[in-house]
Amino acid sequence: QGADQVRAVSFIPALLGLHRGFFYSNGRAFFVDEAFISGRTLTKKSPKIVEQVALSELVKNGKFKFIYISGMNPAVTLPNAHFFREGLWR
Repeated sequence: QGADQVRAVSFIPALLGLHRGFFYSNGRAFFVDEAFISGRTLTKKSPKIVEQVALSELVKNGKFKFIYISGMNPAVTLPNAHFFREGLWR
């Protein structure tokens, strides 16, 4: 039963749409290739990290060519959402 409980708990991030997922804790954790798992090995570029509070104005000013959004509606929930909507209409 313990294994089934751990398996069920490990599904919670996927069901809730949490982007970080679930990592099992064991002594072999140090052998995990985190760069491979995170996708850092696929590009030489550094990821652009943007605070959610600043996203509306950045979209309005055309700082992004592509936006993939999952699990939220930024056109309603972001601060200054009207700027975000204006940016989408460009």
